[in-house]
Amino acid sequence: MRALILFTLAVAAGVARGEPPAPAAAQPWTFRETSGLCVLEQAVRDYGTVRFVGSPGGAVRLEVLGHRRVFADGPVTLYRVAPPWHPEHPHREALGEVRQRAGSGVLIGEPLATRVLMALYQGFEAHLQHAAWYGGEVDVPIANVHLRPRYEAFARCLRGAAAQGWSAFERTRIEHASGAALLSPADRARLRQVAEYVRADAEVSRVYVDGHSDSRGTPRGNLELSRRRAEAVAAFLRDCGVPEERLVVRYHGPQYPVADNDDPAGRAENRRTTVRLERNWSTATSEPPSDRDVLPTAGDLPLADR
Repeated sequence: MRALILFTLAVAAGVARGEPPAPAAAQPWTFRETSGLCVLEQAVRDYGTVRFVGSPGGAVRLEVLGHRRVFADGPVTLYRVAPPWHPEHPHREALGEVRQRAGSGVLIGEPLATRVLMALYQGFEAHLQHAAWYGGEVDVPIANVHLRPRYEAFARCLRGAAAQGWSAFERTRIEHASGAALLSPADRARLRQVAEYVRADAEVSRVYVDGHSDSRGTPRGNLELSRRRAEAVAAFLRDCGVPEERLVVRYHGPQYPVADNDDPAGRAENRRTTVRLERNWSTATSEPPSDRDVLPTAGDLPLADR
């Protein structure tokens, strides 16, 4: 509670002076690479350390590690909070929650870890709130002090050397199990790279997400399944920071097969969601890629808009 009170008083004093103060508990973010891991870290005075950890092409996790035992058993809620100097102040939104085991650090996986990181990147603070083992409630503020320059290094580390250029991201294909719309860890890693590219390239004007199914089942059921597939992909891209206004979500059921639905292997190819980026080449600084530069996508639709 002492840290929370000090944090509140510091913010009030800064607003009174007309300044955009950093929270009293916050330290600047740092970035490092160690043992094949990308680490974005911040020390929080009176509490401990928060850090985002990932490996190139892999998932990101958020670790909240206290100097001492603080939290009780039960759910920890994470909030996105607009500080007083933010144009959306006093916006406050719950991002999600994770279960906590008393006496341990708080470990947060995907997609919640990316939601928190994107909130910080957009100028918000993140707050963890939970009951303390000794009674009352603990509020751990995570600020975005000097985050953006360190974030860029973190993002480059996560991308690795292989993920470069328009041709690597123009088209992406996500395959689904029969009757399912879930995303695998590999799917999430790929979509995270696509989202990172979209955020970095201001000339990407549209991100088309198209869901498809095989022909088994009823037409209505297949259309609904393709909708769930497309929306699952689009929701993950949003969580990774792709602006809502750039997303175009469509679903087609079995209308556009790319393989024979009478064959099990063909049906597997038809159970897919495609992500296609559209770029405004008229204002881009580089030339559009030639046919030789575009990586072919096996089994993609014959028409670009499908």
